[in-house]
Amino acid sequence: MHRLKHLVFHPFVFATIPVVIGLDQAKAQILPEHALPMLVMVECFVVLCFLLAWLILKDIIRAGFVSFTILLIAFSYTGFEAVFTKLGLQVPPWVPLSLVLLLGLAAVGAVLKTKWNFGKNSIAVDSIKMNSVLNVVSLILFAFNLVPLTIYEVQDYMAGQKWVEHFAKELGPTTFKEPIAKKPDVYYFIVDACANPETLKELGKYDNYKFTDFLKHKGFYVVPEAASNYDRTSLSISSSMNMQYINAIPDTLGTEYPGETLYSRLVQDSTVVRTFKKLGYKFINISSGAFATDSMATADLNLRADWGNFFSTALLTMTPLWGTENYFPLLRDQFANRHTYVGAELEKVANMPGPKFVLVHTQITHSPAVFDAQGNKFPLPKTLMNSQFPFPIYVEQLKYAETLIQKWVSQLLNRPGDKPIIIIQSDHGPYDPMPNERAYFNEVMRILNAYYFPDMEKNGLYKSITPVNSFRVLFNDYFGANFKILPDRSYCSPIRVNPYHWRDVHPELQFNTSEPKTSLNEN
Repeated sequence: MHRLKHLVFHPFVFATIPVVIGLDQAKAQILPEHALPMLVMVECFVVLCFLLAWLILKDIIRAGFVSFTILLIAFSYTGFEAVFTKLGLQVPPWVPLSLVLLLGLAAVGAVLKTKWNFGKNSIAVDSIKMNSVLNVVSLILFAFNLVPLTIYEVQDYMAGQKWVEHFAKELGPTTFKEPIAKKPDVYYFIVDACANPETLKELGKYDNYKFTDFLKHKGFYVVPEAASNYDRTSLSISSSMNMQYINAIPDTLGTEYPGETLYSRLVQDSTVVRTFKKLGYKFINISSGAFATDSMATADLNLRADWGNFFSTALLTMTPLWGTENYFPLLRDQFANRHTYVGAELEKVANMPGPKFVLVHTQITHSPAVFDAQGNKFPLPKTLMNSQFPFPIYVEQLKYAETLIQKWVSQLLNRPGDKPIIIIQSDHGPYDPMPNERAYFNEVMRILNAYYFPDMEKNGLYKSITPVNSFRVLFNDYFGANFKILPDRSYCSPIRVNPYHWRDVHPELQFNTSEPKTSLNEN
């Protein structure tokens, strides 16, 4: 019992609580496994503080007090910022940062005192009893936060697995021609929130014909009437990666079901991935740092820019690290690097023995705006995905994205040997405030959709193909599959809050089918 009193574990238990609370608040969008990198980082930070304090103080219990205090102060930074905001004071970032550091030093000094003096009276601090209390409180808070979250995650996981098997069964048995002589590598680029050329001309006064002309010159079929099947990432990618409409989910679970992570499970264990593996393909995921594609359990290889992801960046903005961002933009640079990381890995991936299916979900055209047209970086907004920015700034970032995509395409197609299949497709358009529903539908549902099908003189591509049919056509053309082509529909809700208040707006989408100008003959 004496030894138990000297056990110090409360700093390490408390270290899990900010991560668990953050995951609980974002549980409808974030898979629990995607919180693990941040959990490991926080634990490593606390372990380092604990070991240094132990080394200096030569007292394990007081080392526990110090590491706990540093952790508490670190995750209180947002509260200090909020004080100035509520007082209506606009102060430079170093002010709340300095306040946190000063209070942190004072708090560390306070917990190291063995006796508190109040005038003529003094109170001795029983460090052993205080350590025991903190140990118990940490376990209670840990259980209080983790138990309901665990129940939710288990239920959500089971629901996700149920629908994974449902859509696998709905797709039905697939037959392929035998033998399959050639199995080309397949690259699927999902360019998140990339606008359709018509949207760019209407809202951004930008004609990106040079980019689309580049794709056509390389042999791409750029879909003239390109539209998404759904108006947001989770719905759109789960549909395209399963080659089916996913309306059965809200029809069964109700339109108030909160969990988008259910759709993440559909992406991670999709019928597309299963079909490629049945054909003998390896599945390689180049991490997006967000959504289901941050890491894929079904992938044979996940390639990452760094240890972090969208969740870790969001949580770190709550710490003093955010106060240093104006001077040392570490979070901004890390966040931006995940957008451009694709180029660093394509050559390595292309050299890997095939056949392989490579998924690249990039946020390069999604909010927040991180780049200008030349690739210079903007400051990172604290609101991250909820940040709004003017459409002209969106266009500037998109111009840089087009430059990168051209480099990526050239990397793949300028190589000697057999050419890969490449699909470049946005999941939905941008979200700029629109004056009416029809304008909103055209902004959000019109997308970029382009296909490079090598050695295929005649294929099943057509002018209004939507993502739900992309892989149906691919498997039919290259592997002799027997997939039926589905009607092309575009489900969109005018109410951004509830995605399931949708209707098929495909007939309301407008496209200019006249022959576009060309840049092939320009210098």
